[in-house]
Amino acid sequence: MTSDAALTPAIIATWPVPNYVDPVSQRASIDAAIYATTITMVCFVIARIYVRANQEAGIAAEDWIIVVAAVRCSMFFRCASNTCRFLA
Repeated sequence: MTSDAALTPAIIATWPVPNYVDPVSQRASIDAAIYATTITMVCFVIARIYVRANQEAGIAAEDWIIVVAAVRCSMFFRCASNTCRFLA
């Protein structure tokens, strides 16, 4: 695939100087997205367990799998949030 806009030294010279001392951080928005999705997930899992527990069939194996997946997903989100804190 060819491109008419080749990267030349003149184009690179127009770029702004990198800010390595105090870079712009996206940590707050990433944390907000992580916490919002985690809270939403927990609410849905709790609602599902509550509904299934009050049915005649009761809680089945797939419900426990969903709980395990939710816990693991929460741990992953926490690790992602911590990684953003260290990198930002």
